[in-house]
Amino acid sequence: MSPTELEQMNLDSNKYLRIGGLVKSNSLKFQNKKWSFVVEDVEGGSIKVEFSKSLPGLVEEDKGIIVEGYMGENSIFLAEIVLAKHDENYMPPEVKAALEEK
Repeated sequence: MSPTELEQMNLDSNKYLRIGGLVKSNSLKFQNKKWSFVVEDVEGGSIKVEFSKSLPGLVEEDKGIIVEGYMGENSIFLAEIVLAKHDENYMPPEVKAALEEK
């Protein structure tokens, strides 16, 4: 799902989610042994993400990303898996379908 779709849902914090979008410019930071960044979409939706493992080497600002995990406190998404876009033509099926619907 996109950050905009996530913002429109009333979610149970125990639900495992997959969110796709772009890493927002100037949001990628490493503090207190955690990565934090914002994932945004073309509709203006965004979600703050925290990740406590090593990021894939291809994670960059303004590039595609997919995060999987759970909603935590204060509307922060706690990622367990981070996948970086590796090819200009690659797009997860869920994101492609959502964009085609719009």
